Amino acid sequence: MTIATTTATVSSLQLQAHQRAWERIPPGAEIRVEQGSICLHQRLYLAHDWVYMPVHLGAGECYRVSAGGWLEIEALTSASLSMRPRRGLLSLLAAYWIRTPAAPAAASSCEQDISNLCR
Repeated sequence: MTIATTTATVSSLQLQAHQRAWERIPPGAEIRVEQGSICLHQRLYLAHDWVYMPVHLGAGECYRVSAGGWLEIEALTSASLSMRPRRGLLSLLAAYWIRTPAAPAAASSCEQDISNLCR
């Protein structure tokens, strides 16, 4: 029995200062700012009301999106960022328990940063 694994697709986005873009982001996706600074404009539906939650990120910082959907991204300065969808359970199990000739993917830098904070 062979289980096929796929790697998470990484998309990148470059924005000029004060430029805005709408991106459809899956739940649990990781957004990492490579250079510059951005503001994520989130609108969450809580208790029968829409709540506006801006998140400011600088170079080298990352954010895991809790609720998926359309997200407005505004560049505060010229910015470059990458977005990586969350890996599914099957691909995580395959990476840990099924040995393949290729080296297993390293944990994302956001996960490494979070694990260092918990120690």
